[in-house]
Amino acid sequence: MGLPASGSRNDELDGVKRGRRWKEYRGFVEDNWTLNKQVSLQLGFAYAVTTPLTEAHNRFSNLDFASGIIYVAGQGGGSNIGVKTDWSNVEPRIGFAYSPTRFKDTVIRGGYGIYHDIGATGGATGPYENPPYANAYQFQSDSNTPIRTLATGFPPDNTVQNPATYAGTWHSIATNFRQGLVQQYNLDIQQQLPKSVIFTIAYTGTHGTRLSQKNLDLNTAFANSAGNDTAADRPYPARGPIDETLSIGWLEYQSMQIKVEKRATKSLYFLGAYTYSKALSNGLRQEITGDPGVNYYPFRPFPNADKGLASTDLRNNFTASFLYNLPVGHGQMFMGDMHGPAQVILGGWSINGIAILHSGFGLGESMATSQNGTSLGNRPNIVPGCAPAANPTPKQWFNLACFSAPAIGAFGNAPRTWFYGPGQANLDLSLYKTVPVTEKLNVQFRSEFFNILNHTELSTPATAFGTSTFGTITSTVNSSRQIQFALKLLF
Repeated sequence: MGLPASGSRNDELDGVKRGRRWKEYRGFVEDNWTLNKQVSLQLGFAYAVTTPLTEAHNRFSNLDFASGIIYVAGQGGGSNIGVKTDWSNVEPRIGFAYSPTRFKDTVIRGGYGIYHDIGATGGATGPYENPPYANAYQFQSDSNTPIRTLATGFPPDNTVQNPATYAGTWHSIATNFRQGLVQQYNLDIQQQLPKSVIFTIAYTGTHGTRLSQKNLDLNTAFANSAGNDTAADRPYPARGPIDETLSIGWLEYQSMQIKVEKRATKSLYFLGAYTYSKALSNGLRQEITGDPGVNYYPFRPFPNADKGLASTDLRNNFTASFLYNLPVGHGQMFMGDMHGPAQVILGGWSINGIAILHSGFGLGESMATSQNGTSLGNRPNIVPGCAPAANPTPKQWFNLACFSAPAIGAFGNAPRTWFYGPGQANLDLSLYKTVPVTEKLNVQFRSEFFNILNHTELSTPATAFGTSTFGTITSTVNSSRQIQFALKLLF
């Protein structure tokens, strides 16, 4: 048998429950002005302070990677375990609406605001997992200097670990951590059209900086020709992974949005919306989700090494929904004098539906086996001059010849994301009829058709270079056509 490559075990000491605490203070003022019949203005200002995370009984500790200092709450480290309070959260707001005198059916609106993200205060992992209040032990080994073998096993259970010599995983927070700063801005033009139709075109953008990046292992060896994350080559050779939370993330979102809405008149309501957008980031990693692809941070083997598509990037997105009361039966356009059994059978029917069409999500290729010598993953190399397949199929969604394995000890030069997975198209319809029984009691019959066109929705292809399924799609993300009937009593 070979040597263990990795392992983990979690033990919480001094009680199994942790009381994580933080405080939020926020003052806000806002005022609205109607300058004249055409222009209104809204101004606001807020100031917010969120205190660093603490624990109700000081069962927290922190290892500052930059300095190597260990902060133990309740043992001279302070309840905030070295994390400074961010006092910079200033939040101005401005908005306006303008209706031109010559175009009374037109309204122009716009706004800008700054918000702050406090998401790093929560989460399933954090400094409560650190010694001496826990011994969440984890190791990553290599064939040259194994940290653990099957003979030695894990350290004894429920042993209070000395933070100074602890070799397990640290869950740290940067002492200079700052709250995420999110700027949002928009400008839209809305036009009233005949037949109760409203047309809107808008530009919307978001720019986020200082966003939380969670659980980044900073205690990793540099890339090396041996292809091993050798302990001796790490910044702290005697320690295991140091998964730190840093405020280094950024996000950029730009979109054009078009909406057409026909308000309910003569039994018809319709809403259609189309968005053309692009969302970029530096590979945000949150608690349980993250952007596609492999992050190279804390290394930068080439400029903008982690720049790529965000998990929320949908370049094209169209939705349409409608509700139509069929104009047949008593008091309607057709057979308006209908009554009796004919009215019960033919009158009072309605149909509604929703259609969704959008392009695919970004794909991030990786290496099935990383041999760059770090604790990070790796990406393949891109073959110069090669382009993705022009006609992707489930058996080969992209051109496999565009990729090659990097040399041992090197980072692959592929971007974090490269082209897109399959898009989706779906149509759901429902047909229903309401029959009055008494003044307060109605019976409704419903028939619902999900994926009525029985369109196959493909999942994303396998993106790990070096596997037999690389580039192929082996599953779907939506069920085939489903039909269901229901009978409801409404009272």
